[in-house]
Amino acid sequence: MKNVRLLLLSLGIILFLSYPASAQLTFDCDFNQDGVYESSWVAFPGQEVITDIYVSNVPEPGLFSFGFFLVYANDILDLDVSGISIDSDWYSGEISDSNGQATITGLRCPVCGMYGDDIRMVTVTFYASSTGTSALWLLDRGNTIDDFVLADEERRVLDSDLGTGIVVGTVSVHRVGDFDGDGDVDGLDLSEFADQYANCTEFCLADINWNGEITTDDLALFGVAFGSAH
Repeated sequence: MKNVRLLLLSLGIILFLSYPASAQLTFDCDFNQDGVYESSWVAFPGQEVITDIYVSNVPEPGLFSFGFFLVYANDILDLDVSGISIDSDWYSGEISDSNGQATITGLRCPVCGMYGDDIRMVTVTFYASSTGTSALWLLDRGNTIDDFVLADEERRVLDSDLGTGIVVGTVSVHRVGDFDGDGDVDGLDLSEFADQYANCTEFCLADINWNGEITTDDLALFGVAFGSAH
C-alpha cells in the first residue's frame, strides 16, 4: 500500500511538472499615452480621450490572436471606427462599432506568439460628448469564437480569463470648468485651472478647447462657466 501511494505521488509530481500553471491574463488602460496605467480619466465635453489597451501575464509561447467587445456608454462618449487603431505588432484585425459596442481583433502568424507583460493591443480615441461616467468594458465575444489563442500545438484558448467582463477603466465627463466634479465651477476649480495654466504641458484638462496648449482662449471658456452651478 505504501508503494502504491509513493507511485501515485510520483505520477502527480510528473504531471505537475509536465503542465506548468499559467497566470491569468490581466488588462489595463493607458489614458492619453503617458506611459502610466490609469483606472480613470476626466474630460470636458468636446475633448479627446485617447486610451491604449494592454494585456499582460501572457504565458509562452505567446498569443497569436486577440479579440473582444469594447463596451462603453455612447451617450457620454462618441467613437468612430477611424479612431480605433490596432497596434503595429498585430498585422491585421477586425474593427467595427455599433451602439456602444466595438468589435476589435488582432492577429499574428500562427507561430509568432507574443508573451510577457505590457503588450499593447489597440489604441482607441473617444470624444467626450456629454456629462456622466462611462465604464470601458472588455467582454468575451461568445463561446463559438476563439479570440485569445496561444501559438502552441494545442492552440490553447484563454478567453475564459475575461470572465463575465472586465472594466479596464472609467471616463468621467464633467461640465466645462468643473475640475473636481462636484457640479459647480468655483474657487477650487479656479485654483486647479491656475495651477495647470502655470505648470501643465501635456494631457491637460485645462486645455479646454483641446488645441494642444493652455492659452487665454481656455481662460475665456473657463470664465464663461465660472460661478455657475449644475
